[in-house]
Amino acid sequence: MKQPSFWKEVSLYNFLLFPFSIIYQLISCIKNAVSRPYKPSKPVICIGNVTVGGAGKTPTAIAIAKIITDMGKKPVFLTRGYGGSLRVTTIVNPDIHKAKDTGDEPILLSRVATTIVSKNRVTGAKLACEKDFDVIIMDDGLQNPTIEKTISLLVIDGSYGIGSGYIIPAGPLRESLKSGLSKVEAVVFIGDDKKYILSKLEDKKIIKAKIKAKKHDKKTDKYVAFCGLGNPDKFFNTLVENGYNVREKKEFPDHYNYKQQDIDDLRNLAKSWNAKLITTEKDYVRLSNVHKKDIETLPISIEFEKEQEIRKIVESIF
Repeated sequence: MKQPSFWKEVSLYNFLLFPFSIIYQLISCIKNAVSRPYKPSKPVICIGNVTVGGAGKTPTAIAIAKIITDMGKKPVFLTRGYGGSLRVTTIVNPDIHKAKDTGDEPILLSRVATTIVSKNRVTGAKLACEKDFDVIIMDDGLQNPTIEKTISLLVIDGSYGIGSGYIIPAGPLRESLKSGLSKVEAVVFIGDDKKYILSKLEDKKIIKAKIKAKKHDKKTDKYVAFCGLGNPDKFFNTLVENGYNVREKKEFPDHYNYKQQDIDDLRNLAKSWNAKLITTEKDYVRLSNVHKKDIETLPISIEFEKEQEIRKIVESIF
């Protein structure tokens, strides 16, 4: 879904929905209290956030996996596979599986390292421990109490922060910032501190990072940009910041499955501007092969300001 405006800025709706946020918190507390976390035989690095979607967990997980690989170790991703139809624990094969099977993020992860999709994280972790891997990387899972983590990292997008600061459904928070901070060893802070969050991160170690995207120098090229993300402005702003001449923007619900009519409408819109179509890598993997024709993507990656800091944290688990 697209995030409502009151998730970004405080309004009357936050107060009206606040009682339901209390219920959400109570359910989470009960779930945490009754859970008995499973301790895998392999170390676990959890990459999580406290907001719903869009913080940069997946590119951060990919960046850390590459660092681990450079160290001569073998990582495996463990993810729930949001939006996928698979109900059994599965090792993703990008040559066979599609986004409709696994969800979009596992397809991207599987291009970097072996990826296990499992609705039951414990079952997925047990499968990972049976295989020849050195470390499990959980893409998301900070709020999942069923697995004991060796290290947890909280990812925060500086341009979004914690939104209105309220917990679901009154705001975008899965849990309070204080609660999230209590679970992690460090914070990966992406971009500039536009929402003045750094001062609220207590004494946690801050690892600063930035989004790296391909620059576009041809100003004569025009683009119609589209995406189905929880925070679409992040994608659109990244395009503009990297020199793309975006003439029009089209938003779809998060994890949206595009239909033929959607693609036809987008192509007609691009034609009216004499423009090209561009989308995110996550959206692109959700397109059918027929729909992908002549649609460009904006590959992004995470670049750590001081890579030795994150490397030191990762090395500590081996």
